Amino acid sequence: DIAQCRWLKRREAVDTVFLPRKIVSDEMVTNTGDDDQEFQFGRSRAMGVFASVNQQLLPCATLTMIRDWSDGYQLDADSLRESLSRMTVGDTVAVHLYKQNAAMSFSRVSDGDSGDGEVTVRAYHVQPPMQVITTAIVTPTVTMPTLSVRAPLTAITSDPVVQQLVALQQHQLTGLLEEPNGENKSDATSPGFVFDWLMSAFAAMGSSDGGDDTTRPMLKKIRDIVQFADEEDCWEGPWRRDSSWFAFKFVLHSTLVCDHGLRVGTVLYKTAMLRFMMMMLEIATTQRGDNGQERDQDHVMELVSKLARRIAKLESLLQATSHEQQQDQQPVQQQRVQQQQQQQQ
Repeated sequence: DIAQCRWLKRREAVDTVFLPRKIVSDEMVTNTGDDDQEFQFGRSRAMGVFASVNQQLLPCATLTMIRDWSDGYQLDADSLRESLSRMTVGDTVAVHLYKQNAAMSFSRVSDGDSGDGEVTVRAYHVQPPMQVITTAIVTPTVTMPTLSVRAPLTAITSDPVVQQLVALQQHQLTGLLEEPNGENKSDATSPGFVFDWLMSAFAAMGSSDGGDDTTRPMLKKIRDIVQFADEEDCWEGPWRRDSSWFAFKFVLHSTLVCDHGLRVGTVLYKTAMLRFMMMMLEIATTQRGDNGQERDQDHVMELVSKLARRIAKLESLLQATSHEQQQDQQPVQQQRVQQQQQQQQ
């Protein structure tokens, strides 16, 4: 899979995953309106490679979600309905509605008495408008998931709902951004169809999530840049990180946290990302770039430093998790000692 995945070998892919200080590529593309699968993480073989790299780490249900997502990126009504219908409790099906700037996940949470069950539908606003990124003083954050509702499985797999999901890939609410030179360029798409209409319809079918539900909203930083093309550049701006990479990260992190708790889910997510980035770093240092030239050593060293910081953060998280587990076990151990002393008396 790695040898056949051209996306992994592109400087564009390295810039999207690592986000170095200097974004330079001979064939840079924007994050919207490009149908070439080589330019997009979600529509290349890279998602399958991610699952393969983390096959011994991630739970089987998560690996299945990633592989099905990769295979079904181009939404088809029959295949989507089949994927949703065959879910068992604990399974998740995810889709990236890239023309809506939104991602959605459907998690089977219960089996009904009559064979029907409930599904938690989570929706994610993938990328904010460019002005949010360009004017931010500190790194912007987003709530994951943006919205979450419960709905019956029979409603989710009904023909009208599935057809509407597929149709959302054909329509979009395009925003405009004024560039420094006065020209207007396409901005991030408004996800209004998903949040103002579709999720409201799902909420009417079932009940809103709350309290002790499986959904655990959390804040996640949006590390993105907006780079406009200069006159000497051979690409059209503005450039942003691949939106399908954001969608994948949001859904993967949120799903792991909902399934395994904040600490364990975050450790699994960060470890999986670290392993994938280590593989990409190896490719970047052993193969030539887009133009056939060897990678710039300063660029490679920056990638190494970013990887080292991620390792340090993961070690700190593991130490904090271990300390909390020890604190949680102390009352239990003290109680056992007291019980033994009482029995001896």
